[in-house]
Amino acid sequence: MEKNVKDLFEHYENLFRTALRDQVDMDEVVSSYATAFVAASPAGVSVGRNDEHLKQMMQQGF
Repeated sequence: MEKNVKDLFEHYENLFRTALRDQVDMDEVVSSYATAFVAASPAGVSVGRNDEHLKQMMQQGF
């Protein structure tokens, strides 16, 4: 399990560094998300789906 956790954070680190270079691969980013997921912010909690809409919304954030 420790290797899985280490691999997860290495993958996240690589995605983050790539984003800082403005070379975002949205397919790679959304592959980190489950089919459905929960998002929380000061505005509240929501459920999202891993679909084209997610890619579009995330692309706006980059």
